[in-house]
Amino acid sequence: MGKFHIIFGFATIIVMMFGAYILRKFKWIVSALFTPLGAGFTGVIFFNLIIFRESFDELFSSFNMSLLSMAVMVGSLQVILFKSFNYAFVDATKEMAFIPLDRELRIKGKAAVDVIGGRFGKAFGAILQQLMFQFISPNLSELTCEIFFVFFITMIMWILAVVALNKEFYRLTKN
Repeated sequence: MGKFHIIFGFATIIVMMFGAYILRKFKWIVSALFTPLGAGFTGVIFFNLIIFRESFDELFSSFNMSLLSMAVMVGSLQVILFKSFNYAFVDATKEMAFIPLDRELRIKGKAAVDVIGGRFGKAFGAILQQLMFQFISPNLSELTCEIFFVFFITMIMWILAVVALNKEFYRLTKN
């Protein structure tokens, strides 16, 4: 865990330096899509390693590497990138989205997004997880396909939400 946190710290510093440049040089949507696309890409690789492990066993054994160690490395990379991109892009683009709003709407919007949105998301995730344990399987390793499905749908919805918000953001900033 110590190595993980050291790598996470360095990755976050590097991503934040590039993130500031990307925020200045490119449109809002480019920065806003970094996190869901990065997390989605690495997440798909991770879940494919786990779900189709029989297909990858022979490949990794030829490199004297176990599939489990590769899955742990990819999973760790996914978490590091997701958290780094989250700090560098999500927070900044979220705050930028409130700029064109009037003062009252900005305050209410921030409260709704930060308080209600964050807590609802965590609660919904916990409820969904408990429902899967209750009705599908109490064993986490048997839920890999279902968790991947939820992950994939979440990434698609996130990307679609960013695209929709981008249209509103640029409509308001043009005025």
